[in-house]
Amino acid sequence: MRRHVSCFLLIGAFLFSSGCGEGGPSVASVSGTVTYQGQPVADAMVSFIPEKGAPGNGQTDAAGKYTISTRGKNGAVLGLNKVTVTKMTTDGPAMPANPTPEDMRKAAEASARMSQTESQLPSKYGTAFSSGLTATVTSDESANVFDFDLTD
Repeated sequence: MRRHVSCFLLIGAFLFSSGCGEGGPSVASVSGTVTYQGQPVADAMVSFIPEKGAPGNGQTDAAGKYTISTRGKNGAVLGLNKVTVTKMTTDGPAMPANPTPEDMRKAAEASARMSQTESQLPSKYGTAFSSGLTATVTSDESANVFDFDLTD
């Protein structure tokens, strides 16, 4: 009986290790620019959501440029990806380097208002089902430049 259990555990460990780890889906470098009404969008989160595999994310810089990373690897999963773009703001104050008790009180109040975040982009771009944005990532990394010009 112990022998059967040991074999079962050994086979299970082999199957588990072969399905996980470094392998995973193939990724390729992805970059692009996000604009809204013709203007670059800074500090937006761009997400590539593949049909299978982990989503990749990147943040736009001041010029609206982004690169995508997936689970610590530079790039997005190969194949069709739905794309979302979000940029949220909160109305809370910034925390100073050496906060006073008054600063802490304001931060606590701001934390209570976190549910009052507001999108600076049309909300349709925030979900994979409504954004209408897609990108087909290929192994030809020179073809993986995806610019998104968002409109109302």
